[in-house]
Amino acid sequence: MGERSLALDAGGWAHIAYGGDHLYHAWQDEASWHLETIDSGPQTGGRNALALDENGYAHIGYIAGYPNYDLKYATQDASGWHIETVDSAAKVRSRLALALDRQRVCSHQLPG
Repeated sequence: MGERSLALDAGGWAHIAYGGDHLYHAWQDEASWHLETIDSGPQTGGRNALALDENGYAHIGYIAGYPNYDLKYATQDASGWHIETVDSAAKVRSRLALALDRQRVCSHQLPG
């Protein structure tokens, strides 16, 4: 398992993004813990950053698999998960940071 990111929703419930073999999202509600696989690509999600928007939907920036180390962005909404490749030539190997503005626009930062 690689890095893990934690965020609390408006109700105080935990959301966790983690990976290494695939990218996962785990969250807690009043009933129990839930787990879903977001990206089943190999060696994916070991480096990730998680943010929740004002509606409680998860946004995850992450690194997807050897040998390319692509920078990807997964967004959740009422219809499910949507994944896009932000940079396929980055060969990113550093930590990620993710922030959302009021319009839920993602900005990412690759620490120097």
